[in-house]
Amino acid sequence: FYGYTLPELQQKHIYDINPINHHAIQQNIDDIMNNRLSQLSVQHRTKNGDVRDVEVYAYRYHINGKDQLYTIIRDVTETKSANNQLRNQAVLLENVMDAVISTDERMVITSWNNAAEELYGWNRSEVIGQRLRGLIPTEFIDNDQESTTRQMREQGAWHGQVIQCDKFGREIHVLASGTRINDENG
Repeated sequence: FYGYTLPELQQKHIYDINPINHHAIQQNIDDIMNNRLSQLSVQHRTKNGDVRDVEVYAYRYHINGKDQLYTIIRDVTETKSANNQLRNQAVLLENVMDAVISTDERMVITSWNNAAEELYGWNRSEVIGQRLRGLIPTEFIDNDQESTTRQMREQGAWHGQVIQCDKFGREIHVLASGTRINDENG
């Protein structure tokens, strides 16, 4: 991913591709050579000037009377970006004003946000792993459960009005929606 030919890369020094200061680079090398460090996360600069997040796995070995450094470098830029996006989405999900409940294909609850706790009265530790239908009695206003399930299966989404009961048996009128999200296995 550096964009250099092999001969170009062989002419480069670590200072040419690592944008942190020389003292910090040398400290990392010293730590690796003295077996105090074997993995680190840094950034490397490519030939076109882009900066990439990388994980470096480094090992010292001795060959022909000389200490050598063997490194494996893995570009983690996309992984780091995806993890940041997931963290941001998780924070957003916890702070929306709408109750958001996720289930698996058997309608077993897998996530339950703060707004769901407020609306229904159960905290997430009480509901994760429970079947949604057994926990929250639901009366469909516009159609029945069977046609709602069929619409979800065929169209991947449903929305309508329902009457549900909270933890204390109080009726709640809800404008509900459901969206089927498939994983990589369908």
